[in-house]
Amino acid sequence: MIFSQLLFSCQTTLSLSEELVLVEQAKRNPSNGLEICSQISAPKIKEECLSITAHHLKNNPSTKEHLCKELSGSLQSECFFELAEEVQDAKYCLLAGDFIMDCRLHILEAQCGRYQKFSALLSLTESLDLDPKHPNVGNILYGCFFSHPQAKDICSQTPDPRQCSNIQKRQLGSHR
Repeated sequence: MIFSQLLFSCQTTLSLSEELVLVEQAKRNPSNGLEICSQISAPKIKEECLSITAHHLKNNPSTKEHLCKELSGSLQSECFFELAEEVQDAKYCLLAGDFIMDCRLHILEAQCGRYQKFSALLSLTESLDLDPKHPNVGNILYGCFFSHPQAKDICSQTPDPRQCSNIQKRQLGSHR
């Protein structure tokens, strides 16, 4: 009987304002966010706390991945999208729900400046499981390549020569 009373007295429910204070604490101290958010009993506030924590957590991909797994729906998708961008790893794009394509495009755009040869850019595109003939992919792919001053007329060697030529003309026109 005494044990059950003691257990009941330890299970106090926080007020809404107390839970919101915890959300702010997690935002200011994201490295302890999981521990802080776990004190919140209201499911929606707890999930928002975890999402905010994940968003503010930088340079700790394993903890962020764990936080993303605790989320659901679009919050989880957004979290994995953000993680994929931060660590430049497309494997997290597969967990980005409705944002898979956008996630892969962001990684392509972020990494494309490192490639000097079109064949290497094409390999990167294929490794991201993107179709170079897709208009959004082609815009990034060709735009990136033509941003290099040493780019020559290579459009005849590309998957979509017409799209390539149009983008090349726009790029060259914007640098004059």
